[in-house]
Amino acid sequence: SQSTQQRLYDFARMALINIFAHPYAAVCNLYCGDDDADKWVDAQIGHYIGIVNCSCCCCCFCRCAFV
Repeated sequence: SQSTQQRLYDFARMALINIFAHPYAAVCNLYCGDDDADKWVDAQIGHYIGIVNCSCCCCCFCRCAFV
């Protein structure tokens, strides 16, 4: 079960993504979390690149194309 603060944070983040993301746009998301990709899919973007700084002190890249 999520806390009230986490649900509010997720709601606000999803609202901002939906307001500012243009359909079929390419997005580079720095320090993305595990569930960020789902929020971008719902915004109907074209391409998603997520960059995460993992615990092994290197950058891991996640590249997805949504059609």
